[in-house]
Amino acid sequence: MIIHRQQTIMFMSIAIIIAQAIQMIVRHLRTQAAAIVAVVVTKKPFYIKGLLAV
Repeated sequence: MIIHRQQTIMFMSIAIIIAQAIQMIVRHLRTQAAAIVAVVVTKKPFYIKGLLAV
């Protein structure tokens, strides 16, 4: 029972760490997307086409 309980605690802590990592990645992607949108809005359309080509 004690071993099983320890494994459950370990699994839960790992799950929390993974969840936090996913949240961080999502936030980073959101900030990048916002920056890309800002660039797209401020720059001319051909510049966007150039980015898409690359």
